[in-house]
Amino acid sequence: MYDQRKITSILVLLLTLLFISPALGQDHQEPARLSFWIVGGTDEIHIRFGTDLHTILTNERRDIEPILLAIAERPLSEDAIAARTKLLHERLHELLTRLQALHLVKEDDKAQWATTIPVITDEQMKRIRESMTPMARDVARKVAANAPALTALYQSVKSTTDPAWQDIEHLVIDKYLVDGSMLGAIQRQELERGVHQHFYNHDQDIIPAFFLERGKHFSTFGTNEYDFQNGSEQRRVYVLHGAVLKRYNIRIHGNDPVLSAALFRLTPAGGIESLTGNEMETMRALGWIENDHLQVPVIQAKTVNALMPLVEKIGAEAGNVVLDEHPRIIKAFDHSPYSRFQHSGGDYIQVCYHVLFDLVLEQLASTKVLSAFPQPAPDNFGVYIIMGQVS
Repeated sequence: MYDQRKITSILVLLLTLLFISPALGQDHQEPARLSFWIVGGTDEIHIRFGTDLHTILTNERRDIEPILLAIAERPLSEDAIAARTKLLHERLHELLTRLQALHLVKEDDKAQWATTIPVITDEQMKRIRESMTPMARDVARKVAANAPALTALYQSVKSTTDPAWQDIEHLVIDKYLVDGSMLGAIQRQELERGVHQHFYNHDQDIIPAFFLERGKHFSTFGTNEYDFQNGSEQRRVYVLHGAVLKRYNIRIHGNDPVLSAALFRLTPAGGIESLTGNEMETMRALGWIENDHLQVPVIQAKTVNALMPLVEKIGAEAGNVVLDEHPRIIKAFDHSPYSRFQHSGGDYIQVCYHVLFDLVLEQLASTKVLSAFPQPAPDNFGVYIIMGQVS
């Protein structure tokens, strides 16, 4: 039954945030200091950086992280980098050459090395958070004012098998509204107002990317999505991740045939009676099944589709708030060290957007418009299964 199933793992361009290198978070002896994020899909990664990006970021992490942090805020000569990283010159030159081939660093006419994408240090993240906080309050107020209407609409369109609002509120508001409709509205307004054309260079237009240091002020929010196809049937899995969840890495593999089979055996109400033993174990390993019950909400796509017109309306209003205050983001870039050697601000602007999302969700949780985020979030929190085709 499952041999011919087409399995895909996709991310919608400019609507989701992907932590590409989960292996960076799996070294228990020496936790990763940096995580790498993109705004888009894997095909675009290959176009901008090359196919070997994942390999070098995982296999060479211990030596690459000190290099990137050494030149995060200003270009340095190879000798200065060697002094800071304690790497032998031969090893350092090898890594710089490889990073240059992947368009992650560049050498200027003064023989100094600089990053080509922002490496946001903890100190710089603190400043970005401070800059984005007033805007986050304004956006949160706009979302909060519309939240009762969204809740009421869900109650009127939900099917008998759909979960309660409190079980899917983070899906609707965090993913569909903030990281979906609002971001989409911002991107459209960027184009209409000429912001995109002015601040994004060719590479950033392909796919924005950035590194974030995992420090005290670490801040970002995004969603991964995975599509599974069985003929005309579809299942979609969303996973929220970022600072508000204290979750950095995602353990789902979108090409896992066992997980795919399990998703199509679930009942509309999330029943697991038809799952095989292997499928049960796969979901247990993900943290989705506990005490022989599915702990992940299952929602019908037709219910989601019924919500989307209102979600899009609220997202557009919230996006207008961001664009009206967009000079705050440009000012933050102009005053950052990155503006001195990264002449296009597209990557940095995307950092600010996703920090903004994190701060908006913090605001909504603190005012109880949203339920609180567990700290840290268990593996089954912020995971949602959609049955059917989301329009």
